[in-house]
Amino acid sequence: MAEYESLTSVIFCSRASAELLLGAIRSKNLIQRNLLYMFYVELWPPSPKFLDQLLEAMRVAVISNPRAGTYRVHYTQATSEGSGALRLVNWWSGTLFRFPVLPPASRVYTDLRGRTLEVPVLHKPPWNFVTYTNKTFLVEGGRDHQLLQLLAEKLHFKFQYFDPPERSQGSAFVETLGNKTFPGILGLVSERKADLALGDITITYERSQAVEFSFLTLADSGAFVTKTPSRLNEALALVRPFQSEVWPVLVLTVLLSGPMLFGVLEAPRLWRGRAWAARRGRRTVSDKKLFWTAVWFSIALFFKQSVRGPEDGLRVRLLTILLSFAATYVIGDMYSANLTSMLARPGRERPISNLEQLADAMQTRGYQLLVEKHSSSYNILENGTGVYERLWRLMRRQREDSRVESGEDGMVRVGSEPNLAMLGGRETLYFDTRRFGAHRFHLSEKLFTRYSAIALQVGCPYIASVNNILMQLFEAGILTKMTEEEYEKLGDRLHDPDPTLPDRTPKKGVAEKGGGELGDGSGSGGRADDVEEDEEEYYDYPGPGRSGEDEADYEDEYMDEGPTAATDTTTTPAPTTTPVPAPALDGAEGPAEGSETESRKGRSSSSTEEKLKPISIKMLQGAFYALLAGYAFADL
Repeated sequence: MAEYESLTSVIFCSRASAELLLGAIRSKNLIQRNLLYMFYVELWPPSPKFLDQLLEAMRVAVISNPRAGTYRVHYTQATSEGSGALRLVNWWSGTLFRFPVLPPASRVYTDLRGRTLEVPVLHKPPWNFVTYTNKTFLVEGGRDHQLLQLLAEKLHFKFQYFDPPERSQGSAFVETLGNKTFPGILGLVSERKADLALGDITITYERSQAVEFSFLTLADSGAFVTKTPSRLNEALALVRPFQSEVWPVLVLTVLLSGPMLFGVLEAPRLWRGRAWAARRGRRTVSDKKLFWTAVWFSIALFFKQSVRGPEDGLRVRLLTILLSFAATYVIGDMYSANLTSMLARPGRERPISNLEQLADAMQTRGYQLLVEKHSSSYNILENGTGVYERLWRLMRRQREDSRVESGEDGMVRVGSEPNLAMLGGRETLYFDTRRFGAHRFHLSEKLFTRYSAIALQVGCPYIASVNNILMQLFEAGILTKMTEEEYEKLGDRLHDPDPTLPDRTPKKGVAEKGGGELGDGSGSGGRADDVEEDEEEYYDYPGPGRSGEDEADYEDEYMDEGPTAATDTTTTPAPTTTPVPAPALDGAEGPAEGSETESRKGRSSSSTEEKLKPISIKMLQGAFYALLAGYAFADL
């Protein structure tokens, strides 16, 4: 994607030295799009050893001098057929010559002339849907499969899928027997055993050392998924309307109201004597009996019971009004209303929504973090700092291996085992939660931004042509539309009651795919699902343990599934030129990748815990202050 300053090296040397130099260029991986190597060979042709070491990605020009006063220029990127052979592109005999001297790749590689590209493919919904059998495999569709077909239609090439020996993407170079190798399908592209690779391949610095990336095909973010928080114990529902800090104050208020009322009643007698009370016509009651009468009176008021006051004085009436107001119209009504709401929508445990909460859960609650091996998420944890470094240390202490073969394997484990979390791309995780049942999983908030692109060989000459098409698709919103169509094609995959893994075999198979028209029937088709937009609200989901009629009722209420019709596509000849849709104009532009369409799909990480909260002490401070003011005023 980046533009670099070009560098041209004109080399005058013997034939043997030229052969050694070409070998060093290949072994040291000095093949770059901005590097041009020019050799002067007086007699044409060069040696066979020299010609055998040429590659299409190597920008090599050979100047020959077949006779006096005549020079010919041969170039490895003269045609787009992919042979890498030297072809005559210019000559000079002291008069006229072609300009530019070498044809630019942006003009040569607009048409690949039906050449076949080798593409490794991995099962990674919704980007690629692959079904594995004993001897072969079948690509049933996917967003990136449709994108590759569209590129093949525009650039006029065919592509052949193959099952890579190692079904992973690859994250960084690893040391093996003193040599640095790159694992996964990106390693195949780096070693030029594959022409390109796509399927949610995230751009990272380590990967950029091995392959070149095209213009982005997806603007995504990192996230992790956990099991849906379980329901809270209903036996403790009576104490949840108030926060924990409220209950001690409330109990202390109930216990002290009686003694304080007794103090208000006894203060005049102690101050002015019992003779004064007798002259006022008040009955003489023992202190012990008056104390317990005041205590019972206050407790009965808080529990909304009818009770007769200990005396008929103005002080007692004032305190009775204050206690009734605080107990009935403030504390009691707020408690009853919040309790009713919580019982109507049963509460769940607090979900884990960010990395700090996940790290605390791993340290205190025994959570384990899973990540796909040789993925960009694994590389971020391995080389990250701060909370990522903390998570990496906690992962190293886990009893079981934190690496899984694929994201689908991790999702199945998260859905079936307790206290597990799976880290990956948010778009992929969201699609998998829809496949296996959104009510089983909780998706975290966005953690970091990540971009996916097509991985090509270093020095790939047709990367500029691919970028031009991708930029038009991105600006027109077609990439976003293609992604949304995969959600509409879920069909029977959506809310599978028993998530299971597809049949995987270690044997390698080959299936050819041609660049057919977009929408040629490949992939699975189905009606759009009608999942409610508030599917993130856990209270609307049946619990993970429900089955039978409850599960059926849930699917009947929220889902409108349609049958899938997966069909195979066969190798087809290169189609005629079809223009790529141009970007929309004047406000008709489609949504960009990672735009607000995500919120429309109901991906908000907010939950009902933000709506139904226990009553805090601040909401009841007024009632407590009124009681204290009433006691003080009554004593006066």
